[in-house]
Amino acid sequence: MASLSHRYAAGQREEVWSEIRDLGPVPSRLTADVDAVATETMRRVNRHVERLATAYVELGLVPAGGGGHDAADPVRIRPTADDPADLARLSRKIGRIPAALRACLTEVGAVALYGDCPALGLYYDQRPTPSGAETVLPDPLATPDVDLLRMDWDDYRTDPARWWTRPGRLPGQKFPFAFAPDELHKANYSGATQDVLLPDRRADPMLHGVGGRDGITLVEYLRLSITWGGCPGWSLSTAAPPSALQPLMTTPDF
Repeated sequence: MASLSHRYAAGQREEVWSEIRDLGPVPSRLTADVDAVATETMRRVNRHVERLATAYVELGLVPAGGGGHDAADPVRIRPTADDPADLARLSRKIGRIPAALRACLTEVGAVALYGDCPALGLYYDQRPTPSGAETVLPDPLATPDVDLLRMDWDDYRTDPARWWTRPGRLPGQKFPFAFAPDELHKANYSGATQDVLLPDRRADPMLHGVGGRDGITLVEYLRLSITWGGCPGWSLSTAAPPSALQPLMTTPDF
């Protein structure tokens, strides 16, 4: 029987990830195979991220607050050669980090496509006067890097109870890694975060806090985001997305 990674490479992408999710905790005999699928998935995600980051900047994106990114590439912090070893050390402290998240951190790194870009319907500091039309929260794509995981973990260890302020959560459940700001924060409203709860022995963890998408997993969210040109919030709107966004929309190859 062909391995999961061979089937994934042959084009059975959604089927393979569905089977991986059905596994629940990944058995040790499949760890290497699942890791290979996750790595190839995030390499493909990274190619889309590069395409979108370039396009957003060319369309005039002014990143929100600079985001800690450098002037040469204001929306990206790429992975470094040290990241896999740093992540392995963090995993020994935190516990199991899901394969999809590990690969996202080491293959994609940080991207922040939120800020002001009227051509794409993105507003942060330059919000126009309300017109009475439907308010769309585009939820532009943002992903973290290993440094953010380290900082979040260090903060969590100093005061775990402070991290459990959202309804329905109890202190001490798990470490809620803030994968990204939620769609409200990305639009400069008071909001929260999109969280992955760690540790987790599943390969494709749930991404909590995505508006209108209860139960969505990390890979599913990234697939939805790339489908909508990096702004998956438009999938919940009856309005047409901005004309400049439409050429960036595509069918994901992961």
